[in-house]
Amino acid sequence: MFVKTGPGASRPVPVSAMREEQRSRYPAWALRELLLNAIVHRDYFLGNAPTKFYEYSSGRIEIVNPGGLFGRARPDNFPRVNDYRNPMLAEAMKVLGFVNKFSRGVTKVQEELATNGNPKATFDLNHRTEFRATVLASFSGTEKAHPSRRDTSGDRTRLVEYIGRHPGVKRDELSMELKIPLRTLARVLKELGAADGPVEYRGNNRSGGWYVRT
Repeated sequence: MFVKTGPGASRPVPVSAMREEQRSRYPAWALRELLLNAIVHRDYFLGNAPTKFYEYSSGRIEIVNPGGLFGRARPDNFPRVNDYRNPMLAEAMKVLGFVNKFSRGVTKVQEELATNGNPKATFDLNHRTEFRATVLASFSGTEKAHPSRRDTSGDRTRLVEYIGRHPGVKRDELSMELKIPLRTLARVLKELGAADGPVEYRGNNRSGGWYVRT
């Protein structure tokens, strides 16, 4: 109920001068699945730290739970390979109807996000004691209301992923490698680099670069 009436709630979005459609910034099913995954896969022996759900005004949601990838699951094979730290809890979730198919959740999440106009969810897999899922908001309604403006939803995901792989990267390289016009890039980086955004600029104008915020 929290997801459906909160961040997953639909709202009227203009699609033409005379018509609106009901859309949501975040698809409720995808958020629900990510929250269930956080509960099922978290490490309950790392103390009493809660599973965290953050919604930022800049247009992103982060779901963080204690415990990194487990067992056979590794950064190079996620999400194709899965393993269960809490098998009895996972089985209970399936029996109660909260989970339909094992090892299918993340793929279905990405499909739901694409259908809703969101960029793909990203996952921080490099911490042994923490797992972080990040979902960026759908801005498809805003873009359709301004058809002359480039749709930047895909650019946002690609930028965060590229910056994560190339810490300290500069704007000219981002523009060249990702084929994003400099004017559009400046606008998107301003959004992503807001106070609670997923990336930040470090250093001075000459020697600084972009980093994923930790």
